[in-house]
Amino acid sequence: MINEKREELFAFDLDGTLLKSNISILFYKYAIKRFLFPWSSLFSCFFLYCNYKVFFNLPSFHYKVFKKIFFNKSLIELSEIASSFIKKHNWKKEVYWPAYEKLKYAQNKGAYTAIFSSSPDFLVKRIASLFGVNFFLASSYVCNEEGKCMRIFSLVDGCLKKKV
Repeated sequence: MINEKREELFAFDLDGTLLKSNISILFYKYAIKRFLFPWSSLFSCFFLYCNYKVFFNLPSFHYKVFKKIFFNKSLIELSEIASSFIKKHNWKKEVYWPAYEKLKYAQNKGAYTAIFSSSPDFLVKRIASLFGVNFFLASSYVCNEEGKCMRIFSLVDGCLKKKV
């Protein structure tokens, strides 16, 4: 909930704004080294990424990547690996300093700060916490009774970011 004393909102995109790179790709590399995803997925994910860069269809890209690497994975396991990844990664080299300085400026003046990202919420909530951000909005998954990811619940794309 927004504190009534805060009159300003500073909202930031994560990938390519607060971070120079893409948190999902960084996490994927980290998780592949820990055998969460098979090495064989590298080729197909690279192909999907190239296809996305040519056709710019974010929803299609997300659904295909979800099916390839997240479908039927334990959200608890993904979250545990995400926690380890956030703690161990050298974020100083990933931060885009001009945007990060604006975030710190907003926080120092008591403004409400938010991160909007199409990356999975199990990653974005941890980076939002690390950066001391008040609120985040990220893509999320529906899990079955065993805690396994079954489908995308919400995809945060550019249109949704504009609405918020």
